[in-house]
Amino acid sequence: MIKNYKWMLSAILTICGTLALTSCSENDDPIIAQSSSITKGIVGEWIFEQEVDNIELNNPDITLEPSANGYLKAVIYHFDADGSCWKEINVMNDNKMVYQFTDRYSTGESTYTINAAGKVIVKLANNIEESINMEGLHFDGTKLTAEGADAYPLVRATSEQIKLYKEEADAWHGGSESTLSNATAADLGKIVDETGHLHPAKKALPKGCIAVGILAKVTKEGGHGLIIAVWDEKFQNLEDLSHWKATDKFANTTLLVTPDNWKWYEMKRYTTLGKTPVSNWALAQKSDYEEIFKNLGSTTGNYDGKVYDDNVNAYITTGTGGRKIRTNRGFWSATKASDGGLWYFDWEGWYICSEQDYSMCIRPVLGF
Repeated sequence: MIKNYKWMLSAILTICGTLALTSCSENDDPIIAQSSSITKGIVGEWIFEQEVDNIELNNPDITLEPSANGYLKAVIYHFDADGSCWKEINVMNDNKMVYQFTDRYSTGESTYTINAAGKVIVKLANNIEESINMEGLHFDGTKLTAEGADAYPLVRATSEQIKLYKEEADAWHGGSESTLSNATAADLGKIVDETGHLHPAKKALPKGCIAVGILAKVTKEGGHGLIIAVWDEKFQNLEDLSHWKATDKFANTTLLVTPDNWKWYEMKRYTTLGKTPVSNWALAQKSDYEEIFKNLGSTTGNYDGKVYDDNVNAYITTGTGGRKIRTNRGFWSATKASDGGLWYFDWEGWYICSEQDYSMCIRPVLGF
């Protein structure tokens, strides 16, 4: 069994047998805030570590085989003084990180309160209108306990634990602390995973990392930009796109974002990557796509601008499991033409389409 990492820090996704997030209905305990002293008492990092022979992740894309030496599973909850909160899960094997995840549904902008019964109530990030319970999580002013069928106590994590788990997580994510929040032009072409970490371009990701897209545009001040998806989305016509919402909150541009009830064909919905808020999948402007293709090495286009080529597709497909931008399709942008249509691109150049019922494909982006 693993011994060396007893009492070390951890990172997040939901593991079978650990905490899960469940709906909080009107029949649940009312959200009546405790006194400020009680709420302040929870601020900080709380950790639970457990040695197990086998581990099953609640993620169909990732499997960890049984290990003779077993696994160390560590769950960490972070409660900040500003009211934000998130949780993490780390999995160690033979003193090395083999899986790490930060819960993208409760990261950064999520807020918490503690009701009169001591239950921790979390409001999800990014204007998702739903309250959830960290199931069975109870705080009495001193002790934080996950109650219920799989009850376990959490203890305050030490700075040494946090440092050690962070170092292991950084190594697992490619040996770099490079993330979206500190991205610069030097990071263009890198692979972005679900936790917001950046990995070397055109190289296979560590086992368990899931590629979201390619960092393809960074603003001059850094820390903001666009990620191009590694998959296409289903065909849409101009009438469909009229229901998408414009936002200028990301990457110094105006994106056309999918509606909240959009059902994606290929990709997951994202509102955060790690601690970095993102736009959800969207159409970028013509000028954005041109810059993306230029940044990824394109040498192809017409007099109206650059489009994708094999250089671009090499970034999109190598090490990501993604799908190249195909040469037999047209792809919308968010830029309107003078006749009311939209600009679109294919493998040869840029053009305008004004036919309301004409469908084309989408290669979306995430703004951050």
